[in-house]
Amino acid sequence: LRFGTSDFEVFRQVFLERQYELPILNGAEFIIDAGANIGLSSVYFLMKNPQLKVLAIEPDIQNYKIAKNNLIFFADRCDLILGAVWSQSGTLAISGEHFETGNIGLLKHCRYQSLMKVMSKLGHIHLMS
Repeated sequence: LRFGTSDFEVFRQVFLERQYELPILNGAEFIIDAGANIGLSSVYFLMKNPQLKVLAIEPDIQNYKIAKNNLIFFADRCDLILGAVWSQSGTLAISGEHFETGNIGLLKHCRYQSLMKVMSKLGHIHLMS
């Protein structure tokens, strides 16, 4: 977890407050974690549900690198993509200045796929975070 970022707050929300402890997850087979940050919610989902597969998508390269490390033990059940989802495919401009805190602006560019395109490849989806 990095100081000066939202990492500690996200950890608190996911693991201490258990904000993703939802009945809908019982029996879930697949979750899209769009905006995966450093992968903490994906880790939680995967730890809680041994049958679950996750597609984690994160546009920020620094967050992506940490998520990749955090999700290494789940590589057989989790695909991590450097990118984003949007209403259509293309290139998206996002903030680099305060990206770690969740403030979106217009500095970095990343590829993104349309949400419908991502979902069409997956079949039934139980939860998107």
